[in-house]
Amino acid sequence: MHLLAGSVWLGGLTGLALTLPALAHQGTAAAETLARFSHAAAAVLAALVATGGLLAWRILGSWRALIDTDYGQLLLAKIAVVVAALTIAAYNRWKLLPRLQQAAKQVSREATTRPVVRATAIEGAVLAVALLLTGFLVDTSPDTSSGPARVAAETNPDTKTTTLGDIQVRARLTPLTRGPNTITLRMTTAAGGPAEGVAPPVVRLSSDLAALGTVPLRQVSAGLYTAQVTLPAPGTWRMQVSLRVSEFANPVEELEFGHRLTAAGAPPRPRTDDRLADELPPPGPTLRTPRRTLPRLRRHRRPPDLLPTPQMSPPRPSAPT
Repeated sequence: MHLLAGSVWLGGLTGLALTLPALAHQGTAAAETLARFSHAAAAVLAALVATGGLLAWRILGSWRALIDTDYGQLLLAKIAVVVAALTIAAYNRWKLLPRLQQAAKQVSREATTRPVVRATAIEGAVLAVALLLTGFLVDTSPDTSSGPARVAAETNPDTKTTTLGDIQVRARLTPLTRGPNTITLRMTTAAGGPAEGVAPPVVRLSSDLAALGTVPLRQVSAGLYTAQVTLPAPGTWRMQVSLRVSEFANPVEELEFGHRLTAAGAPPRPRTDDRLADELPPPGPTLRTPRRTLPRLRRHRRPPDLLPTPQMSPPRPSAPT
């Protein structure tokens, strides 16, 4: 009902902006058309405000949630935009319409019709902004407890666990290298069984260098989804997971992966069993064996006593006298 009322309002303004310039040359047709639309718009606006207030109360449940949650802040921004559109509509109804009715019997009515067309176009543009904010509201979780603090710490850097409503989501991104990777989502209930009867999750991947957008998932079994992606660059990748758990609740969580991402061609570090990794002591500093320096030998002269004794020639016999 809320969407129907908003569509009638925006569609009627678009039709007025397109037809009023042509009706300005047809006597009182422009004034009568604007008057009929103003009476119909009053009922449409009453339905819009009533259904919007009821939906906001059912989703948020308290006045404090309007300030404490992202959903409430976006809703306040949308309300401000709608109030601006209502102000323009009131000016159009109570100020410009009487002028147009008074100028209906005049020969030249273009000068009076032009402000009405301009105000109608501005009112439609403001409503288009409200429609854009509505799109952001659909992708925003009204849950006050959602946020990065709810993401559970995991031993493996390629596995993250979070909670969306009453559904526990365990996400994996392997092998965490540049190139082909596999996304696995396993959703379980509070009792530990596979989540059934819920809409498929929506996964988006992005990083500081690139954005892959929405990743198409393939359902393998109840509560189990998988997808194949190609990571174009190393670094930290953010996985946004949203799940519509009810008609009015669509919680969204963001998980970060990237502790083991490596460049192309470089193999990732070998994985160690979680239990064994917990038992291993942290690596200590690397010990370096000092180099042994051999003593430098000096060259000594051989002692004199070790020098070879020169050979003495035997004495010559003396001549006989």
